[in-house]
Amino acid sequence: MMKEELVTQHMGDTVVLTIHGECSEEIAHALDQKCQEEMLKRVKHILVDCATITSLNPTILRSILSSSSEADKAGVNLVLYHLRAEHLAEVETAGLLSVLHVVPTFKDAYTYCRSHTGRAGSISRAFRK
Repeated sequence: MMKEELVTQHMGDTVVLTIHGECSEEIAHALDQKCQEEMLKRVKHILVDCATITSLNPTILRSILSSSSEADKAGVNLVLYHLRAEHLAEVETAGLLSVLHVVPTFKDAYTYCRSHTGRAGSISRAFRK
């Protein structure tokens, strides 16, 4: 079983948060707290790497939605990337794909942020047809 944790990496005005394992309430709380801390530090972009998430649940989805809303208000881009197909389907089923910034890869997340600097709140349609 994969160790559940939230790992932080800073790269200039960008922070990458990597979620490992199952997304428990503890991880959801840690994600909320870390996003708030980073927004207070005035980062411009928060990228959430979802490649090693083993399962999503309503708690983590609420946490991500709340953090995304706060980021939009603060003018910060919060972007999810590397979502597995089954997790992407869960996000879409929950009706969140139209309100969260979701892109396929790190490169797409980086490109999205660079093209939306100062315009947080724009909706990414990377997975929309």
